[in-house]
Amino acid sequence: MQYVAKDIECKWQTAWRDSGYSEPKDDYSLPKKYILSMFPYPSGRLHMGHVRNYAIGDALSRYYRNMGFNVLQPMGFDSFGMPAENAAIKHKIHPKKWTYENIEYMIKELDTLGLSFSKNRLLATSDPLYTRWEQEFFIKMYEKGLVYRKSAVVNWCENDQTVLANEQVEDGKCWRCGHDVIQKEMPGYYLKITDYANELLECLKDLDGKWPNQVITMQENWIGKSSGLEFEFKLDDRSKEITSEDGFMVFTTRADTIYGVSYCALAPEHSLTKKILNSDNTPKEIKDKIKFMLNQSPKERQIADKDGVYLGINAIHPITKELVPIWCANFVLADEINRAPAKVQSALLEAMQERQVTIGNNTFPLPEPFLVLATQNPIEQEGTYPLPEAQVDRFMLKVVIDYPKHEEEKLIIRQNIGGDRKEVRPIMRASEIIEARNVVRQVYLDEKIEKYIVDIVFATRYPEQYGLKELKDLIGFGGSPRASINLALAARSYAFIKHRGYVIPEDIRAVAHDVLRHRIGLTYEAEASNVTSEEIVSKILNKVE
Repeated sequence: MQYVAKDIECKWQTAWRDSGYSEPKDDYSLPKKYILSMFPYPSGRLHMGHVRNYAIGDALSRYYRNMGFNVLQPMGFDSFGMPAENAAIKHKIHPKKWTYENIEYMIKELDTLGLSFSKNRLLATSDPLYTRWEQEFFIKMYEKGLVYRKSAVVNWCENDQTVLANEQVEDGKCWRCGHDVIQKEMPGYYLKITDYANELLECLKDLDGKWPNQVITMQENWIGKSSGLEFEFKLDDRSKEITSEDGFMVFTTRADTIYGVSYCALAPEHSLTKKILNSDNTPKEIKDKIKFMLNQSPKERQIADKDGVYLGINAIHPITKELVPIWCANFVLADEINRAPAKVQSALLEAMQERQVTIGNNTFPLPEPFLVLATQNPIEQEGTYPLPEAQVDRFMLKVVIDYPKHEEEKLIIRQNIGGDRKEVRPIMRASEIIEARNVVRQVYLDEKIEKYIVDIVFATRYPEQYGLKELKDLIGFGGSPRASINLALAARSYAFIKHRGYVIPEDIRAVAHDVLRHRIGLTYEAEASNVTSEEIVSKILNKVE
């Protein structure tokens, strides 16, 4: 028998429609199941992405109907907003006419696919019945103080007089008319979702073991909570005269790094940057550089090379009281809080590896000794983006610091509230640290000790070759050559502290956990079994000789 798709499918689609198969029943004693798929944008034509998406939801609906459930599977169209306006401009017709003609056509296409959406519960988000409730919600949130108005920088096409999404900007030009897109500050309404940030974070704990860990982490990162210190950089007298400002506020999760500040970088949209831009005394080359960065979208800035310009004003370091130059830089994003854009991460890598920081064509050498110390408080770390493994690998050690001992905590109380504060005094000069570093590199490292180090690191990569077959499925990736280098350096340092001029195996075992714990990537299987990198390092040390 020949299968004629058009005839057979039309027959059964008619039968389903006549019998009301897709509609929920009036029998309220049946178990209920509500299945909702994402509303399509009424572009006028379905594509295979729509078929894939709605076929999955429809398969679920049919399954639960066959299992005796009372299923409601509605359908709607995401038809209200900027896309309809842009399409109306392009086609030179009223957006309502264009939108509803497309919806009518797409409903027919959905029917020919045999999808069992409720035919009596179709809606469009531009329907008055729907927008009436959206407006009601907006008014209620406004009355509750959850809606506020502020200006933000958007992509603007001067020719079409419209705002563009980032995806509609192609090589700096409007996707429709080809005109240059500029960054324009415009007022808008925003929702204070931050009022619910703590509640959302707390509720994520209820999903432990129910959602994949990586999805929960993504949600925590999106919420983006961070704890830290807010302080002010005061301007010097000359800069105050130029800008008519006293200073600017800074937030940091790393208060211990303030001492090492050597310059300040502001976003092109910052109020101080605008004061310099609008000043008649600012040189043209500085204004042109700021304007160029302003007309770059956040996406373009993150792709571009690090660039910036000295604004000709200075801040006063809050601790040393030295003058700190203020720059405008493209790697500082105005709306980014507690994030590390790619260019900031790039600057960190350059500082760690090259001992310098480059902005545009200017390179600033960092003082010696220069150390990068990063804290990772489990509480303060909620919602922050973790550094990629390749960047974490550049840290020599990851040291785990436990809670203070009983007597230590009593001392902390006395020093903080009892007036028993100790004067902080330097115990070494910078020159002495540099000298000690040179001595450490002269500590003798025997060839057998070198082999022991390499065997330990190779066991993190190829555990089965060292009789540790059970670790193979638990290790996603092992230590890089930096693990071997830093294991040797740390062992030499430990021997130096112990007043020895040579390294012994006990020195390597003493520092191995601190050197390797952040360099071993665990598989999902290891995480599901609650296996830690600490345990893996211990097993390797017990096996490798």
